[in-house]
Amino acid sequence: MFSFQANDRVDVARSVWQGNKNCWDIPTAALTTCRIEEAKVGTEGTENPDRRYYVVVSLNYEGETWEAGMVPTRTNLGNDTSDLKYARAQGLLQKISEVVEQG
Repeated sequence: MFSFQANDRVDVARSVWQGNKNCWDIPTAALTTCRIEEAKVGTEGTENPDRRYYVVVSLNYEGETWEAGMVPTRTNLGNDTSDLKYARAQGLLQKISEVVEQG
């Protein structure tokens, strides 16, 4: 399941993530892992696929692992290179890591 980060609300108490159809309000202390995953889009039709980077958070919910991937919101106009996409994912990963360490 992948979502897009629409809210920029991550604090020590909770993280709020909003996608196209769902919204999650997650206690930050419940997060078990956070990582960046790369997805290549268009590999069938081209030698140079579009690379997208998702920040994937995991937590235990009712005895099972639950994961959601988020794409940090793009706010600048212009060419959106793989390096810029990865830098935004790193920024979100850093932000989540900092608040988890504070909690």
